[in-house]
Amino acid sequence: MRTFDFHLRHDASVCFVIFVCFVVSFFASSRDIIAQSNPAQIAQELLDAKTAEDREAVLRARHAQLTKDVHAILIHNGDRSLYPKPTERTIEIFRAAVNVAQILQYREGIAVAESRLGTTEYLLSHYEAATRRYQNALKIYEELGEQRELASALQNVGLALTYNAEATVAQPYFKRAYEIYNRLGLKDQAAEVQGFLASNQLSSGENDAAKASLTKSQAEGSGVKTLLDNGEAMYAQQEYEEALVIFRRALAAAQQPPNRNAILAATRNISNCLYALGQYEQALESYQRTLQLQQQAGDQAGIADTWLRLGNCQYALGDLDEAIDHYRQSFELAKETKTALVMAESLSSIGLAYFVQGENKLALDHYYQSLNHYATAGDKDGIAQALQSVGNANFRLQNYRLAFEAFQNARFLLTESGKMDEAHEVLLAIGLVHFVQKSYPFAMEAYQKALTHFETINNKNLIAVALYRIGLVKYAEDTFTEALSFAERASAFATQAESYETLWRAQFEIGRAQLRLTQADKAKQAWLQSVATIERMRANLRGNDTDSAVERTAPYIGLVELLVEEGNPVEAFNYAERAKAQILWGILQGSRNRITKTLTPAEAESEQQLRREALTLSARLDRARRKGNDEAVVKRLRDQLQKARADLTTLTNQLYLRHPQLKTYRGEAPPIKAGEAYALLSDPKRALLEFVVTEQQVLLFVLTKASRQTQLELNTYKLDAAQLQDRVLLFREKIASQSEEYAALSRELYDRLLKPAESQLAGKTSLTIVPDGILWALPFAALQPSDNRFWIEDCALNYASSVSALREQSRLARLRAPTTAPSLLAFAPASLDVATLEKLRLTPVANAESTVQRLQQMYGLPRSKALFGNAAREEALQPSASTLHFAAPALINNYRPLYSFVALSPADATKPKSGLLPLWRLTNLNLRAELLALPNANVLPVERRTGNGFTGVAWAAYVASSSATLMSQWPTENAELMTSFHQQFKARVPNALQQATKKLLTNSDFRHPVHWANLALFGTLR
Repeated sequence: MRTFDFHLRHDASVCFVIFVCFVVSFFASSRDIIAQSNPAQIAQELLDAKTAEDREAVLRARHAQLTKDVHAILIHNGDRSLYPKPTERTIEIFRAAVNVAQILQYREGIAVAESRLGTTEYLLSHYEAATRRYQNALKIYEELGEQRELASALQNVGLALTYNAEATVAQPYFKRAYEIYNRLGLKDQAAEVQGFLASNQLSSGENDAAKASLTKSQAEGSGVKTLLDNGEAMYAQQEYEEALVIFRRALAAAQQPPNRNAILAATRNISNCLYALGQYEQALESYQRTLQLQQQAGDQAGIADTWLRLGNCQYALGDLDEAIDHYRQSFELAKETKTALVMAESLSSIGLAYFVQGENKLALDHYYQSLNHYATAGDKDGIAQALQSVGNANFRLQNYRLAFEAFQNARFLLTESGKMDEAHEVLLAIGLVHFVQKSYPFAMEAYQKALTHFETINNKNLIAVALYRIGLVKYAEDTFTEALSFAERASAFATQAESYETLWRAQFEIGRAQLRLTQADKAKQAWLQSVATIERMRANLRGNDTDSAVERTAPYIGLVELLVEEGNPVEAFNYAERAKAQILWGILQGSRNRITKTLTPAEAESEQQLRREALTLSARLDRARRKGNDEAVVKRLRDQLQKARADLTTLTNQLYLRHPQLKTYRGEAPPIKAGEAYALLSDPKRALLEFVVTEQQVLLFVLTKASRQTQLELNTYKLDAAQLQDRVLLFREKIASQSEEYAALSRELYDRLLKPAESQLAGKTSLTIVPDGILWALPFAALQPSDNRFWIEDCALNYASSVSALREQSRLARLRAPTTAPSLLAFAPASLDVATLEKLRLTPVANAESTVQRLQQMYGLPRSKALFGNAAREEALQPSASTLHFAAPALINNYRPLYSFVALSPADATKPKSGLLPLWRLTNLNLRAELLALPNANVLPVERRTGNGFTGVAWAAYVASSSATLMSQWPTENAELMTSFHQQFKARVPNALQQATKKLLTNSDFRHPVHWANLALFGTLR
């Protein structure tokens, strides 16, 4: 049930503003004070007081009736609100306890309450405030001579200082606490503080001292508890490798004799370490063991938390549907146990899973619900985080006013909480909202304020970001000299901070500004530097996600345009191919599934171990910089990282020498150059068409054989890009609705995109198209060069994600041993229920079983195998046929391409989703199929990223040894077309898809493109 009754409509700005006002004033309401007399009633009055003024009024009214019992009740209530996470309410309770103790002149009570306030601030990451509170308690305990409490206060001050990046200052506090504990004979506590000291020394780079302290801690401790405490101290310092070793020792110690609580604690902590180290598969298994132990213990709150963490593992592994299921289980259990924070985090995580898939409306709905629950819990930090998420989703939906309001309120809350660094980072988002609305003065004001703050704290990375954003504003205002100056300053700071993401962007902007200042040579050099930075990032294992890879094509495309203007189409084509190679690399990296095909298990493990080491050191270096560690620590980690990367590069190069094909499988082979494309044009009637869509124009490269057989003819055409996306999407819409209005659009798009190249394409009957941007959503076969005649009737069309990819697919087709008759393996799985299909955004396949039966008869029983119903499962995939046909619904995901899937029959009937086959799994198989057919796929979302999905699926099929993939652009299968295609393919008729389509077009009932234009063949059929 929602906490607040307001509509979650994305345009409901009034409701949203009312809600935010409620959140901001969450702690500002007041109640009338009711006269009470006993300690519990007086404590309740203080608890009910919503403001400092209300509390003071109660204290004045009850001055004579205050007792130590009132203080104890307040402390008890404050302790209850400390976990799982304290809030502003917790601080108010402990402040009331301080007030009561001060009135009573109860020194020990003041110390207790101050210590609790310190712990609250510590858990909220307010380390300076925590240090002050702990020191207040420390001073009182010292005056009172309370040695045990004094040692505890010393330990707490040390921890707070450590987290405030004052490790050296903290060490004397730990050492003195150790001396007191040791003198009192409190060996467990002495061992624990030694563990904290070891963690502190490690973070300061004092490795030898840290090892000595850790050894001393474990020698003096009583066993499992000491190990757990030491591990938690290491984990808190983000030294996850050391923590993992200690927790594993704790788990072993907890087994003899069995200590169920300790076993659970150790297992949970091991899981957390594995996740923090990026070992997600192992973390998933460990969290599942944690879940079993919690279920045995009946720990419902713990179970809800573990479901959340299991979802995080699935999210990190890229299985977003499974992650969402785990988050929902976490939410439902948290709702039963009324754990508002876990409910909020689960909903926020669901929102994020939808957000990264481009499902922005679903994301926004869950972000709003999450916001409700954070408000219920009184968690201002959570509210601020949720508001930022709401802002991001509204920004994507172009609800700029709502995005601005959300970011502004997040900034207000962060400022109120004293989190000024985070508040100024939100200013960058606010500036971007102004920028996209062309409110440049407001954008500049936000960016300048952020810049001033980042300069004050000397955060070079964020200084670079702010300068880069200011440069964008100056460029938009046509003040190119200033834009150049800010971009150059951004580049300098990004270089110092080793912030390559900002660096390549700044270098790109330098080039844009120089081009507008008529300095084309300098622009080219800037873009070449930007390209070099991007490729350096690849070598450093950074930037492994699909969206970033698409964005990083910008300097490549800039060079393409510049080289075309210079009259150098050959070099322009080469950079276009490098841009497409960058996208493929991002898709493969974004899957988090490292292709290990051809490697032995030992080779794969060795490479993975070095890769994990490099990634872990990179994360530790980033943490050290953020924590403000001294230069010696940063240098040590940088040196270790450089060595780890060098070791990984050496090993990887050795593996590529032993397994040459592996480099290609991973998308790391050199992109093709124009001259090499000659080998792909063995048929003089064949042509290659590669599109590049930029902001201002569409470029078309056409490669054909010149009249002299030893030369390649490459021409470039500049085409009109105005409103191209709208026209393509409208064309698809008219086809999908079976409207006859598609015809005018068909002619218009042909004239715009292909007519300029008609003379070069004259006589060409076999074309390979490499689309780009929104053109991936265009069914080229349905274009009309003349009235009532489709392009497919004149030319056989196939597709490739790049000419480089086509080279590899063609090579595979040539190497394949010829067979006299193709064979078939076909799947017609049991249909999923309607609710599951809708949830997965799938369309049921009509007549799947009858279609497969016809195909089986066509290929002949000895050379065909058909799997129906429950038998059509993943384990039936075998390298036994030249043709794989899936008469099953499939989803091609443009945001997570290798997590596209085909819905086979579930392995577990109670779990429908257990039958989903993520297509990245194909990369681990050697199917040796000449053709993989997915004629019932739905492509989502349809936008400029549409090519990502096709590229990822076709490449996964290639790695599985399939040289061609048949996919649909929308899920409408024509059984007659599919049967005819297989007839042509089985008979080895050239251009089988074109011939089958032309045959279908002779039937007037099927002339409309909705019946046939969705099918696209990627790669090469022999």
